[in-house]
Amino acid sequence: MRGYLSFVLVLLSIGLVLTLLELNMHYSSTKALLIERSYSLSMNIKEAILESLWQGAQSGFDNYNFDHDIAMCVHCPACHPKTCDPLKCQKCFRESESRAAAKTHSLISLNKLKSHSFDPDFEVSIGEVQLEAYTRPDPLSKNGFSLDSLKITNNIPILINSEKFDIYGEVNVPSGVILYERSD
Repeated sequence: MRGYLSFVLVLLSIGLVLTLLELNMHYSSTKALLIERSYSLSMNIKEAILESLWQGAQSGFDNYNFDHDIAMCVHCPACHPKTCDPLKCQKCFRESESRAAAKTHSLISLNKLKSHSFDPDFEVSIGEVQLEAYTRPDPLSKNGFSLDSLKITNNIPILINSEKFDIYGEVNVPSGVILYERSD
């Protein structure tokens, strides 16, 4: 009888140990899945930020390029009051203004993205962005220039938080990233 009782106690102990191991593995795998989910979310957000910045810049440059003409600049060589036609000068294509339009529309596009809900279980906050737009000579374009690239001049912090899963993380889009038009 004593042997039987020892056997039952050992069997129950093994069952208890296996149950605890299973619970621990379940907890570990759940945590690993949550980490993978938040990592995937952060990568999707980074990609969306970069694409949003580029698409906004391209749209801003294209709108400026469409609304302005370099041929109008001959009416106002040095904005001399006697020869300047203010209405035509407003339509003059200026490279610096085209870069400013690209930059402005890029930031507007990113602000629209900031209000997007990426995942219902996670709160996402995108930090401020500073960038520069660059053009290049393009003899085939209307005014002789096209948008060449965007350079991010600061780290863009991305905060990811989930009160439901008790997860908090911060990632960055690093400064110095240069965006070019994709050739899909």
